[in-house]
Amino acid sequence: MKCIHGLVWILAVTNLSLASAGTLVEDFSSLNHADLSNSSGVWDIINHQARAQAFADSDATRPIRFGDGSDGAVNTGSGYIFDTDSHPLGYQFQSLSITGGAVTIRGSHPLVIRSLSTITITPPLQANGGNGGDGLSTGAVPSGGLAVTCEANGGRGGSASASTALSGEAARLSDGSADASPPGTGQVGGSYTASSGIVDAVESSSFPAGTDFDSNPNADFLCGASGAGGGGYTVNSGSPVPFASGGGGGAGGGVMQLVAIGDIALGVLEAKGGNGGNGITVVPGGAGVQACSGIGMGGFGGVVFLQTLGNLSAPIAPDVSGGIMGSSGCNPGGSLLAGFAREDLNSTAPRPAWATLGYSTDLVPANLQSMVQSGAYDLGVLNASFSAETVTSSGNVSMTYSGSADGESFSDFTTDLASLSNQGYRFLKFRATFTNPAGGGAAPELTKLNIPYTDSGLASLDAKLYAGCGTLAMSGTKMHRKSSSRSDAAGMLFTGIAFLLAFAMSRIRFEKIRAKYALVLLHPYSSGPKRYAP
Repeated sequence: MKCIHGLVWILAVTNLSLASAGTLVEDFSSLNHADLSNSSGVWDIINHQARAQAFADSDATRPIRFGDGSDGAVNTGSGYIFDTDSHPLGYQFQSLSITGGAVTIRGSHPLVIRSLSTITITPPLQANGGNGGDGLSTGAVPSGGLAVTCEANGGRGGSASASTALSGEAARLSDGSADASPPGTGQVGGSYTASSGIVDAVESSSFPAGTDFDSNPNADFLCGASGAGGGGYTVNSGSPVPFASGGGGGAGGGVMQLVAIGDIALGVLEAKGGNGGNGITVVPGGAGVQACSGIGMGGFGGVVFLQTLGNLSAPIAPDVSGGIMGSSGCNPGGSLLAGFAREDLNSTAPRPAWATLGYSTDLVPANLQSMVQSGAYDLGVLNASFSAETVTSSGNVSMTYSGSADGESFSDFTTDLASLSNQGYRFLKFRATFTNPAGGGAAPELTKLNIPYTDSGLASLDAKLYAGCGTLAMSGTKMHRKSSSRSDAAGMLFTGIAFLLAFAMSRIRFEKIRAKYALVLLHPYSSGPKRYAP
């Protein structure tokens, strides 16, 4: 009886010291527990929900990716520098707000900005191709315009001397390679010929591939091709001999993609092609008499690609115009082809007046599955027991759960939350799986999750240690009833051990750490506790 009384007393002290209750509540108002690396769906803190994966135009080949937020939250009124060479795969913000100062874009990769919430950029955002240099009477080589966010630099103008005139450099494509179009479509710059006196650079045969940027972004999401350089000119006779180099080509317009779960608000957007350099009228005169060095061609316009699950505020149409070819006394010049702008937004949101090429982003393709997974919630208990969860959702959403004692090694996910009770778990994860409707349409959504829990303390462990009080026997032998005095002695011994264990574990009950915690034990050679790392 003494053993039983001691056991009851220890169990009472243990449960009284350690038992607690709480409710895990996730309302998707923060990213604190978002495990984006293991999620294909959307953790949406703007609309306080998790939802199925987003696509443009309900098309499974047009997935929308919002990034992982690894570049943090930026809120500045002092401008910003986007260096695409340091971020070749794009920027991934939790939120982005630039309300003042100058915004600079540099680098040879596309400017891609992804945000897990909103994007606001008030200053002008410009990825324009540089202009080609004008032809020179000295015959020196004019430079082509420099590109930003791609490598479509303008072709250099052809040089010239009293005895020689050279062709201008070919136009360049998005990756910097020369336009390999056959002659007659304008891949080379102009040069002097005896029959015509001048061959100007003409436009490249390549330009942005259209608005299908998402099904194959590596092939289709391109900047505009650059302009070829104009050829040099010399008459190769006379005294003095007139000659001049041709104008350089303009660079192609750049590439910008902005993607946000929340609203996008923008001012001026530009991805214009650069202008071609002018030729020089070397021999003035009337029709058929005057001669000029070649003009540089302008670059094609670039690409602006905007995607949001919310609203788009961009009252000024993005300028993706082509550059203007150079001119001379022999050629008045003209403008080149524009690039493309595309805007995808919520189907219920008002579209800007200029928007003509966009798709909706709120609807999903039929039958596809995606999921959102949480990180580990620290419940702050020793041995969690769970009550029935409350799931607030719409559409086909199924929930599974996983538990852990240390926050690192987790159990398999299970639909039976109760089965994770009384397993010594302190940490919990959930996974929401979304199944799209058979006919497509609205995305399944999870808006709130409530999981009540209590701390079972050491109750289950006590039962294992002390239920055999008075019936202990060596392993492999038949268990015998011991004498009352021996039973009481054993009971007191285990009672003492249990008390020390209960006291030590109760000291750590309210320590809130994510993955590891220190275990407080009584040091046998001192009067005070020491802390040991597990």
